[in-house]
Amino acid sequence: MKKYLLSLGMLPVLAGCAMIQPLIPSTTPPEPEPLPAAVVAVLPAGAPESVVMRDAQGCYLYSIEVTTPPSGFPLRDASGQPICAPR
Repeated sequence: MKKYLLSLGMLPVLAGCAMIQPLIPSTTPPEPEPLPAAVVAVLPAGAPESVVMRDAQGCYLYSIEVTTPPSGFPLRDASGQPICAPR
């Protein structure tokens, strides 16, 4: 009988442990910058904006797969020049 009472006496302690929340604050990732209109205009039909990235020179690329380091196809304007972010 004492064995069962001891077990029941531990329930409040165990219940209190289950309700402890982590002390790590929840952070949300920052919103991505909106793409320039020139980039959106030349994206392939149906391609989401999430496939666009910038290379080391600041030029826009679109990728159809995840690679390390990131790589993709350069986005070019109507004259064939790569579309790059102003520096």
